[in-house]
Amino acid sequence: MKEIFLICNRLYLELGGLPRVVLTKANKFIEMGYKVTILTVDFSMDYRYISKELKKTNQLLSDVNFINLYNFYEDKSINFGKGFLSIFENFFNNIRLREMGLPLRKHKNVIVKRYNAPNGFCYYIELFVKNKLKCRFLIDREKNKIFKFKNEDMINKHFFLELANKCKEKPIFICEGAGPTPKISNIDKNIAYLISQLHSNPYQGKHEFGEKMRKIGVLNKIENNNVFVVLTKTQKKDIIKAFGNFDNLIAIPNSIPESNLLGVEKDNNKISLFTRISPEKNILEAINIFAKVLKKKPNAILEIYGRASKNLPYEVKELKKVKKHIKKLNLERSIFIKGYIEDVNRAMEESLATILTSKKEGFGMVIIESMYNATPVISYDISYGPSDIIDHGVNGFLVEKNNQDEMVKYIIKLLDNPKKAKKMGKNARKKVSENYTNKVIFPKWKQLFKKLE
Repeated sequence: MKEIFLICNRLYLELGGLPRVVLTKANKFIEMGYKVTILTVDFSMDYRYISKELKKTNQLLSDVNFINLYNFYEDKSINFGKGFLSIFENFFNNIRLREMGLPLRKHKNVIVKRYNAPNGFCYYIELFVKNKLKCRFLIDREKNKIFKFKNEDMINKHFFLELANKCKEKPIFICEGAGPTPKISNIDKNIAYLISQLHSNPYQGKHEFGEKMRKIGVLNKIENNNVFVVLTKTQKKDIIKAFGNFDNLIAIPNSIPESNLLGVEKDNNKISLFTRISPEKNILEAINIFAKVLKKKPNAILEIYGRASKNLPYEVKELKKVKKHIKKLNLERSIFIKGYIEDVNRAMEESLATILTSKKEGFGMVIIESMYNATPVISYDISYGPSDIIDHGVNGFLVEKNNQDEMVKYIIKLLDNPKKAKKMGKNARKKVSENYTNKVIFPKWKQLFKKLE
């Protein structure tokens, strides 16, 4: 059985767009007959608990494996002996570590951070010099070896290769690229089939083609991948203009599961915003827009749904700003923070329309989710996603970026004419049904895998 590894930096229980995409892929690939493992490489989350909860709530099939880099090496350490043996081994490993450059005595500006398994065995060490992480040491108890890595890419590669070499057949690595996601372009294509997928907008500044790019792992040596996947045709054109055409670039959009409408009645006064509570989502602008709407439609309400993870301080900080701004404008009775909800379908379906005021997107999963729930989207025409998905005036509206008055105009247009909103919602659901559901998109993945093999 061919094995697929889905690689991402981290996953939360409060699933946003990319995590939902990863889980959908994992489940569908299992249904297609593949063995699937999700790999994460960050150190900040309890992935044993996360995996258990995702399966318990039926968001992840029980057959999907879930491996975190650090849990993997910690578990390898647990299988050998008890506490006394661990202390004994740690003592002798310190001698080997000193020979490899790890200072064992206290030094000014030097911090040595050790990570121990429950049995006391030290399996991982980080060396900081002047608060900068200089190198990492991995103590592999199973192999009785100590590995030294100068950077994160090196330890990630070590981890990926170890898993690949255990496979009976040449596996498929799919790197789900957004922000700090690790790269796989440094892995030999003879060992694994390499697919990198870009899930984000890489541009800084105005977040448009021509601006300076952020550092994103999957953009490193695109040509070294068997296939490089983007989410929209527009982004494909921009990537080719920026990096050249290596004949390995294709566009496969994200998708959503097929489902029936719940049949809930629309609230003709309700507009909703579904988003992470993060600065680039531009929620403060959405509040300012709705303040203008309320001057003409005082009975309208805006409900804001989305995660502000306690593990991400910038999201918590942004949530405080949003609440403060609502209070400052005295809009507590018209704008409501609803927080994270697992099932967004009911909230979307009962909304007359949803809005998107983000500064940038990689695709805009929330757009196809809203449209599939028969709810039109009024969105800023940003890179990437909205213009590829929304047909202006047919199943939603595209608004010039940062043009608040134009956004206000279209919101009021639908509030004044709920019948039009509902008709556009029907058109929206049809558009997504024909172009962005799992039954439409996953045959493209199956065809891609066949070409690789």
